[in-house]
Amino acid sequence: SVFYNIQKQIPAKLMFIGEGPEKENIEKQCADLGILDRVIFFGRSNEIDKILCFSDLFLLPSLTESFGL
Repeated sequence: SVFYNIQKQIPAKLMFIGEGPEKENIEKQCADLGILDRVIFFGRSNEIDKILCFSDLFLLPSLTESFGL
């Protein structure tokens, strides 16, 4: 995981917003890597703007949506 390597170098938190079929796998991977305490899962939210104002970096990975590319 990219975040796993980043958090070893600098203090960081990872925020996930939304739901999807991979959420359970991501939670398990974070637990296996021992970084679950550095990851926040918000689930679905209508307060995206309020959450993002606390972030330094925003990523929207998507293979099917042009905005994400």
